[in-house]
Amino acid sequence: MFGDSAGAVVVGADAMVPVERPLFEMVSASQTVVPGTDHVLTMRLTEGGLDGHLLTRELIPIAAENIELCLSGAFGQLGVGVEWNDLFRAVHLGMRAILDHIDMALALEPWKLAASRTVLREYGNMLGAMVIFVLDEQ
Repeated sequence: MFGDSAGAVVVGADAMVPVERPLFEMVSASQTVVPGTDHVLTMRLTEGGLDGHLLTRELIPIAAENIELCLSGAFGQLGVGVEWNDLFRAVHLGMRAILDHIDMALALEPWKLAASRTVLREYGNMLGAMVIFVLDEQ
């Protein structure tokens, strides 16, 4: 279920063209806290590595029920109204069921999360580094 990986990105400002060739541009970052969910997923870094627990049966519906609210909040801060099918190419995923529920909740076209599904199938859940693998799969 879990893979092992490492990932890194170089984040800069004002790329020096033609010396630098950025592949992606970070426009904004945001986070949303869903109240009453602190018990669903916990992770601690210990001397022995990463330790934690996940309540899968609770996490999947929470993700599906809150994804549109979280995304609307993030894009609303930018003053941007969006159609979800115009955006998605890479999603951090935990498991196939979460991807399935995100697909349904946002009414995404079937191929939109193909790279995320490929990385999950080939490597398993690699936590945060997974996003970089998914972007590389694009």
